[in-house]
Amino acid sequence: MKGKKPSIHVVIPPALVGSDSCEHAADLKPVEDLAQAIRDSAPGDCIADAGASMLLRGLGTAAAMVNHSGEVSWADDRFNALPEAVRDEMCRQVADRRSPRIRFELEERLWELHIADCNQESIGILLVDASAAAELIRRRAAIDAAGMSLLRLDRQAVAQLSVADRLQRLDVAITEAVHANLDFDHFEIRLLSPDTNRLELVISEAISPMRVGEVLYAEAKGNGISGWVAATGRPYLCRDVRTDPLYEEGLDEAMCSLTVPLKVGDRVIGVFNIECDTAGVLDETDLELSIRFGEYVASALHLLDLLVVERITTSEATANRLTETMAAPLKALRALQSELVDAGHEAQAGTLQQAVDAINACVDMCAAGPRSVIDAEQDMRTLQAEPALQGRSVVVVEDEERIRDEVTRIMTQLGCTVAAFPTGGAFFGALKDGLIPELVLSDIRLGDSSGYEVLTAAREAAQDVPVVLMTGFGYDPNHTIVRASAEGVQGVLLKPFRVHQLVDAMRAAITGETANRR
Repeated sequence: MKGKKPSIHVVIPPALVGSDSCEHAADLKPVEDLAQAIRDSAPGDCIADAGASMLLRGLGTAAAMVNHSGEVSWADDRFNALPEAVRDEMCRQVADRRSPRIRFELEERLWELHIADCNQESIGILLVDASAAAELIRRRAAIDAAGMSLLRLDRQAVAQLSVADRLQRLDVAITEAVHANLDFDHFEIRLLSPDTNRLELVISEAISPMRVGEVLYAEAKGNGISGWVAATGRPYLCRDVRTDPLYEEGLDEAMCSLTVPLKVGDRVIGVFNIECDTAGVLDETDLELSIRFGEYVASALHLLDLLVVERITTSEATANRLTETMAAPLKALRALQSELVDAGHEAQAGTLQQAVDAINACVDMCAAGPRSVIDAEQDMRTLQAEPALQGRSVVVVEDEERIRDEVTRIMTQLGCTVAAFPTGGAFFGALKDGLIPELVLSDIRLGDSSGYEVLTAAREAAQDVPVVLMTGFGYDPNHTIVRASAEGVQGVLLKPFRVHQLVDAMRAAITGETANRR
C-alpha cells in the first residue's frame, strides 16, 4: 500500500450515470451505491456521494461544517456564495442553538437551518432559503381570508338588494381578491347552465368577449380549455397557447393560461379561467392557489343561488297560500254577484265584478312573480299613445311568453309598431332579412343567447339604436349589465316591473332623458 495514490470513490446513482454533471477524471472510481464504495475502498481512500451533492444543489441548499463555537471549517460553494451577513448570522445561530432546526429572517428572506452533530468536534449544517415556502404559506392564508369574506353574506342585507346590486357586490369582492391575492389581471368566471349545458360568462376582467353567436358548452371537445375543464372537472395549466390543441382565443395576444373547475361537492357549477400575455409565467403554485380560491368562489356563488332560490320559492309558496286562502271568499263574492243580477241590481253586480277581477289579477301577478308585468291589465285601461314612441319600430326579445305578450300589447297601445321574438336567434335572423329597429327591448338571459349579444347585433344593424334590457333572477344579468353599460345601454328594468316604469324607460331611451329605474 505504501506509495499508492489514494482513490476517490464517487457514488453515482444509476439514474444519474452519464449525465453532464457526473463526468469524472481517470483517477475517480464511480460506483452505484455507498455499500459498494465502502467494500471497494482502501485505507486513505475518499468516498464522495455525487448523488447527494447533486440533490442538495438542485434543492438550492448550502452545506457547511462548523465547530461548536460556530466557526466554519469547511463549506461548499453555495455557502461561500451567500452574503457575509447571512453566513455570520448562521454561525451565531449555531453557537446559540437550542434546537436542531432554526429559522431566522435576514436580507428580506427567511432562512431555515438544519443542524446535526457529526462528532465531538464538528457540526454539520444545511442552510435552506425558505422564503418561497413561507411566501406560499402567506398567500394560502391570504386566499383563505379573502375566500371567507366572500362567504360572509348577510341574509337580510342581501334580501334587500336588487339582482344587479347583489351580483355587483360579489363581482367586486371576487375581482378585488383576485387582483390582491392572486395577482391576475386577465380572468373570467363562467357558470354552467344546467338547462342548456352552456358556460355563461358572469365576470370578465380584461378578456375580449366572444363574438355574437359564439357559445361554450361543458364538453371535452370543440369548446376550448374551459369546456374541457367543465366536462372533466379537472384543472388545466396551458404553458404555451401556441402549441396547445385545446386553447381557443380569449385574451388578445395571450401566451399562457390556467383554468380550474368551480365545484360544489363533486358537482361542477362553472370554471375560473386566467390568461397571461407572457409564456410560462403561470406555474403549479398559481394553479394550486387558483384551485383553493375557486373553492371559495363556488361556495359563495352557490350560497347566493340558495338565497335567490329561497326568495323565489318563498314568493311562490306565499302566492299559492294566497290563492288557496282567497278561493273561498272569491267564490262567495261570485255567488253574491249572481244574487245581485237575479235581483235586478246590475250596476252593483258590475261594480262587484270589477272588484273580483282586480283581486284575481293581483293573485295572478303574485303567482307569476318576475314572469309578469305588475298591474298590466289595470294600467292598460288608461294607457294613452305616447308621442315620443308613436310610429316607432320596436323590437321585443323575450323568452317568457306572458311578458312578451304583455309588453307587445303595451307598446302597441303606445302607438309603436312591434316585432316580438322568443329567442335571440329569431331576432338575429330578422336582422339578416333587413329588419332595422328604432328601439330594442330585450331580456338579459335568453335560452339561446344573452342580452349583450342582442345589443351587439342590434348596434351592428342600426348604429346607436337605443337598447333597454330586462332581468329577473340569475347570474348572467350582472355581467351583461356591466358590459352593456360600458357599451351605452339606455336602461335596465328589473322584473317584475310596472307599466309606467316600462313607459318611462322606453321614452327615456328614445329622448335621452333619465328614466326612473326600479
